[in-house]
Amino acid sequence: MNELQVMVEQKPGEIKSNLDDLAAALTNQMQAYEGLEVTEDNIPERKNDLATLRKMSKAIDGRRKEVKKSWDAPLKEFEAKVKDVTGIIDKQIIRIDGDIKEFDRKRVAEKQEKIKALYEEEIGEYADYLPLSVIKLSKWDNKTCGETEIRSDLQEMVIKVKSDLSAIKALNSEFEEKLLNAYKASGNQLSVAIQKHTDYTEAKVATEKAFKEAQERK
Repeated sequence: MNELQVMVEQKPGEIKSNLDDLAAALTNQMQAYEGLEVTEDNIPERKNDLATLRKMSKAIDGRRKEVKKSWDAPLKEFEAKVKDVTGIIDKQIIRIDGDIKEFDRKRVAEKQEKIKALYEEEIGEYADYLPLSVIKLSKWDNKTCGETEIRSDLQEMVIKVKSDLSAIKALNSEFEEKLLNAYKASGNQLSVAIQKHTDYTEAKVATEKAFKEAQERK
């Protein structure tokens, strides 16, 4: 696309007025009001003075507003034209931005479906211990994270859980079901299950000892 340039011819503005002369004249004129006092007798006169001064100020400021309106008119016209021109570009910006967001949305949705499919392929009988909502890694959502890496991560998780469950079953504990529940609740921490096995076993021994002692005292 050819590079486009905005060509603008702008001339420095100039406003000529007699405000300097007017200021000097008013400075002298206002001296007449400097020493005026307000008394009960001259209230109406002072109010007339006040109204006159306000009228003068309003008239001068009104002229300022007229000049400003005239001064701003070319700028407002220029801004309106700029807005029209940028609107032509913005229309395509909005369309392309929307297309990109829709593309990304579809890509994300497709990636989630792919992750789900890989999960179902690899997780097997260990879904209870490895729910997708819990084990899903944030990196899997990245475009750079491919199917091979996701599958490898899932396989490693399955291998760990499989090994941990074998270790728990190898304890031949009468509390095995409780140990498995504790393991699952801890987020698959083998150390938690082993500690529970120790706790349950010690508690059982203590209970049996207390019962035996109680029987002997009879």
